[in-house]
Amino acid sequence: MSRQNPESDILIKKTLENFFSKKEISEFKRKKLFKIPKSKSSVRKSPDIANHFQFYSQIDLLITFAGSKLAKDKYLKLLGELSFASVNSGEFSTAIYINETILHVVKRAVISSDRTSICTIFI
Repeated sequence: MSRQNPESDILIKKTLENFFSKKEISEFKRKKLFKIPKSKSSVRKSPDIANHFQFYSQIDLLITFAGSKLAKDKYLKLLGELSFASVNSGEFSTAIYINETILHVVKRAVISSDRTSICTIFI
């Protein structure tokens, strides 16, 4: 995890601890993101952009990882918590992305008539 944005590190750590086993946490930590080369001048001008990209990338990796590991109801709860935390930290575009993911999962469940697990999440 990054050293540049401690807020995203804390959010990801708490989420991992709440939803995954120690073995799964270790597996997630072994995942690596490719770094996009940045010009030094653009980073000096706007470190917030670099932090936002890093936060978004870590959340995206976590969502992808969770989608392959968690049951649908637990996955949706994780997405809801991440969305709430993203809004609270001012990462609105990340929260929008997460909510679009929630809508996509729910839409797929409705189409496949798997409504029971969806209903229990929102009650």
